[in-house]
Amino acid sequence: MYFILRLLILSLLLPAFAAFAASAGRVQFAIGEVSVESADGTRRSLKKGDTIEEGDAVITGAAGRAQLLMSDEAIVAVRPGTRLRFETYRYSGKADGNEQGLMALLRGSFRSITGIIGRLKPKAYRITTPTATIGIRGTDHEPLYIPIPGPGETPVGPPGTYDKVNSGQTFIENASGRIDIGPNQAGFAPPTPNIAPVRLPQIPAFMRATPAADGDGDKRGARD
Repeated sequence: MYFILRLLILSLLLPAFAAFAASAGRVQFAIGEVSVESADGTRRSLKKGDTIEEGDAVITGAAGRAQLLMSDEAIVAVRPGTRLRFETYRYSGKADGNEQGLMALLRGSFRSITGIIGRLKPKAYRITTPTATIGIRGTDHEPLYIPIPGPGETPVGPPGTYDKVNSGQTFIENASGRIDIGPNQAGFAPPTPNIAPVRLPQIPAFMRATPAADGDGDKRGARD
């Protein structure tokens, strides 16, 4: 009887365990207009403690921002006016060869301080935009994607894919080539794939300076 009872309890708890294991990350804080759109199209507001699942897109308004602690201890600080989708983000709690972090930046910017996936298996960590792919080597960096503006819109800078590196190294790649980016450098890939990415002579003024780290609710001591 006791054995049967244990099996019954375990069967009830397994779905919860599976859901927890599948979570891509958790919200450390959310300020202003911050929401998440699930893979099925449903949308809800985000608050501290909420989980982020594979397929979710985090969306921030003009004054919204959020900081996420990912399952592999990476930090993702989402800035205002951003849409960032977590296509695949898997880490089981140990390096088993199945870990992977694939994010799609559809507009806006975020800061990423990579975790275990980026340190142990950097080839499994990628950020895609509509114009390019960004890869890393154990890095603190800031991707930015500026879409081609619609009628009446004024972009903050020339449309395309940008990446600014604070430490480590990244690359930007498209169909025409690849450029490596080191600390205190920024790279750019234009909207058209027939033009190769370039390393910019200086960091653009619209890519704001990285704030000082002061550990506001962040276990790893990084804050955006």
